[in-house]
Amino acid sequence: MNHEVNEEVRVKSLKELWALSCEKGIIRMPSGCVFVEDMKKFCGKIVTIATKNESGIYKNRYKVKEDKDNWSWSDEMLERLPKKSFIKQAIFHLKKVIVSDKEYYSLMEWENVQKLDDLPKEYLIRRPCFSRNSAGKPHVTLITKHTTVYLVIGRRYTKSTMEKIIIPALKEAGKRLSLILKKKKWSGKVEVKI
Repeated sequence: MNHEVNEEVRVKSLKELWALSCEKGIIRMPSGCVFVEDMKKFCGKIVTIATKNESGIYKNRYKVKEDKDNWSWSDEMLERLPKKSFIKQAIFHLKKVIVSDKEYYSLMEWENVQKLDDLPKEYLIRRPCFSRNSAGKPHVTLITKHTTVYLVIGRRYTKSTMEKIIIPALKEAGKRLSLILKKKKWSGKVEVKI
């Protein structure tokens, strides 16, 4: 079996499957597994391996999460996604500002911060995490364990908030994202530089 549990794979297109083996309108894989009508909606889509069965009557079959484990899938129906490379260094440019003898940090700009849709689900469900918002006034949303901070260009943040909350949370979020991407077998790393 070519795929592992929790691996994301692409279901081949209907054209690719027809080319493998079609007999009287039925797509039967060389392994004997049948591609049924209800499976067609997944053609060309990315699915996640839920289980793999390496013995018994359904030997060499997978179940996928997206079809609620209804159908048996075989290696011929699925293909590995190309290895992704995710080498990013999220950079936050800060400027120290003194106003009325109080020290602040002003966010000047950021680079390489990913949009919400470009980040793995596993990253977004735990804290801390950050992503770029491009709707309305662009900002970076940083969600920590206790609060949400909107990092807006030109806004001033107290020295205490920046050093005790924002900077540590950004760095921890970058490390978390690197670990998640490594588990997904993406090459590269994520680093936060301030």
